[in-house]
Amino acid sequence: MAIVVIIAILLAGGVSVTAETTTPGDVLYPVKVSVNEKVRSAFALSTEGKGELHAHLAGRRLTELEKLAARSELTAEVNTDLSSRFEDEVVAYNEQIAKLKADGNAEGAARASAEFKAVLKAHETTLANLTADDTGILDAALRAKISVLSQGVTVLRARAETTEAESRAEASSSTNVESSSTSNTNSGSNSETNAEVRSNTSVNSGGASSSVKTEGTIDIGL
Repeated sequence: MAIVVIIAILLAGGVSVTAETTTPGDVLYPVKVSVNEKVRSAFALSTEGKGELHAHLAGRRLTELEKLAARSELTAEVNTDLSSRFEDEVVAYNEQIAKLKADGNAEGAARASAEFKAVLKAHETTLANLTADDTGILDAALRAKISVLSQGVTVLRARAETTEAESRAEASSSTNVESSSTSNTNSGSNSETNAEVRSNTSVNSGGASSSVKTEGTIDIGL
């Protein structure tokens, strides 16, 4: 029984790996999106990690669309489905960015935005080329739809770039404020310490003078 379970796990693992290279229409594509990607989502525990995962998955949908288009296998129906899935990932990504900002995690927002920017930038040229392609690989109606998607990707990339810059500036500002606060606190502590040292010095000095005078009086009396 144990051997059967092990074999089943190994086979399932092999199927999972194979599914990673599939595109819509392939037998194992449902495994890719309904199993593999769900597992990844389960392991993305932090808000930043979830944001980066959705950015990655958005890029996957674009990659699948581009692969099908290059093979002349992209239909209007599949294009609509992939575009919709892409939009779902963008919405999920934006939700995580909003949470990061609400939590005051500017550095996390900057890193997640940088990831999304890089993902989108990697597809801008390819989508633009598909839109401009007049070789007959894609019909005019499909090219027009991809053109809309391409323009949307460019806008999203620009927004991600802006969010990254603003978040980095906010994170830097917060760091400077904390550093200044720490410096002021240390300065205050040092001032208090110096004041205490001066006070103790005065007391000790006064005590020493009194002792000297007493001893002198005694000596003189003798």
